[in-house]
Amino acid sequence: MAQITVSISDELEHSLRKFAENNGYSTLSSLVTDAIREKINDDDPKYWERVAMVLQLRNNQLLETLVGDKSLVEGDDWHKSTMYDVLKNGYKIEYPEVFEYINRDELPKEVTRSVYDILDMYRDLQWAARELKDDKLAEEVLFPGFDGNNDHERLGYARHLIKNGRWESLAVHGTILNSHGAEPYYEAMVERHKEVRIRKRGESHEHKVLTRPQVDYIMSGDQ
Repeated sequence: MAQITVSISDELEHSLRKFAENNGYSTLSSLVTDAIREKINDDDPKYWERVAMVLQLRNNQLLETLVGDKSLVEGDDWHKSTMYDVLKNGYKIEYPEVFEYINRDELPKEVTRSVYDILDMYRDLQWAARELKDDKLAEEVLFPGFDGNNDHERLGYARHLIKNGRWESLAVHGTILNSHGAEPYYEAMVERHKEVRIRKRGESHEHKVLTRPQVDYIMSGDQ
């Protein structure tokens, strides 16, 4: 078993020993181990975090009342009432339900980077189709999106980017960007796109548009 030496003040040591004695800990080591384990594993909102969320929810409730021009929105008329009650009263067992739709894990940078690369590639392909005035090609290079069942992280991020004005001019299939698994093999396409772009470095702006053979090369096959 690993051992760690920590220096603390005499006052803190006294407080720790008193807490351990009053809470049934046989040793300071067991108390500290328990505290560290709780700190590492517990990501539930603490008191002041809950205070901030409760105040924000209360503010939103008042705003809904003003917009609705009626008496205070409450009870069944207020769709956030359950969340408000759970956070205000600290019903910890119900936190998972309150935060059900909030991702605990952050989206890795490599995932966001892959979305950028794919959207950039389709912007180039669509630019080429417009310059070539090729309606059939324009249809072929509509952005299919991502598979909502197996690639929901990239799907969600692409929706976020386009919704908030980045790549908003990109022409897409449908409106929800869910390809339902019918999208091409993006990774191979992106590699071919990067290869073409490297060869086109230094060219004037008008020559940066992909040629038809380059478009066909990027879109060729799945591998």
